[in-house]
Amino acid sequence: MKLQRFATLITVLAVVAGAGGVAQAAGPSKGKADQLRKATGPEDRKKGIHDGNKILTLFYNDGGIGDWTLGTRIESGIYPKGSGHSYFAEFTPVVGAEVRDKWGQIRHIYSDGIVSRRGADINPRTNLRWGFWPEPGYANPDQDQIAMSDKPYTWPPHWPDKDRSWDGFWNGQYGKYARADQESYYRMNDYDNDEFEFYPDPDDSTKRGLAVEVEVRGYQWAHPAAEDILIWTYWITNTGKFNYEKVVFGMYGDADIGDDGDQRDDDAWFDVDNDIVYQWDHDNKGAWGGPCAYFGYKFLESPGNPYDGIDNDGDGMIDERQDDGIDNDGDWNPELDDVGSDGIGPNDPYYPG
Repeated sequence: MKLQRFATLITVLAVVAGAGGVAQAAGPSKGKADQLRKATGPEDRKKGIHDGNKILTLFYNDGGIGDWTLGTRIESGIYPKGSGHSYFAEFTPVVGAEVRDKWGQIRHIYSDGIVSRRGADINPRTNLRWGFWPEPGYANPDQDQIAMSDKPYTWPPHWPDKDRSWDGFWNGQYGKYARADQESYYRMNDYDNDEFEFYPDPDDSTKRGLAVEVEVRGYQWAHPAAEDILIWTYWITNTGKFNYEKVVFGMYGDADIGDDGDQRDDDAWFDVDNDIVYQWDHDNKGAWGGPCAYFGYKFLESPGNPYDGIDNDGDGMIDERQDDGIDNDGDWNPELDDVGSDGIGPNDPYYPG
């Protein structure tokens, strides 16, 4: 019974490095999204609701997940959907690196999408947060919602990172379709994080922070085997001209098992072998008077160092790369999995043959 309750609420994430990787500077970009890049800012901020299975939560296109500052938490980490039982205040990804500013001083620059101003790093000149802001163009500009796979009215007329053949189709990771029952998609960057005198691209003074661009996707399946899981993937690209020797990625989270007001008796544990942190209510009694689920956050995958001779993720492979082309787990079927540049295989909709 205890194991069953533990499995009732798990969010997981995967981190992948984009072109050039997180630490390594990318080469000159020829992509349409880079050529048409506009300034980011709060005017492009949109919200979305993930409710594709038993988990429901509000999230924003600048990285924030959940929002306890609204005066109510009926949309922050609700489980099960429809119960009104909130399991967290907010979460956000965090990217940081060590740099030397224009004066030669060592600085540690961090960018995040924290929702609460109480925990945010605020620019006193603009009264805006130093951190991530959404990139424009990845949702319908005539409404305030993030692009969702099951809501075509939230899609933009044209995806900035795709050619015109994608117009009217979902911007899926694997092609012009959604693999999960519900997916979300947006992009953000930290170009406005000008807290320190560091210019990651000497040829473009509008890029500040770490010149990091993040492609974010959320996935939910309604199948009973995955109905308690929300997956986030973060494709992180260093678009600047500096290679960072010391880089960190993490998640800031504020989980409150048993809802707001009942978090003082929460317990937590980090399982190093399985890369999961989980939290539970000590007396198993929430603010609603009934039992609570366990909340878990599992780290699925991230880039390793392919040159250090170390098995970074404990899977028995040394100097492993995400793009090494090796079928590490033996499940590659070239007839079905070699889908080509359009990402569409023979078992997918719109397969051209």
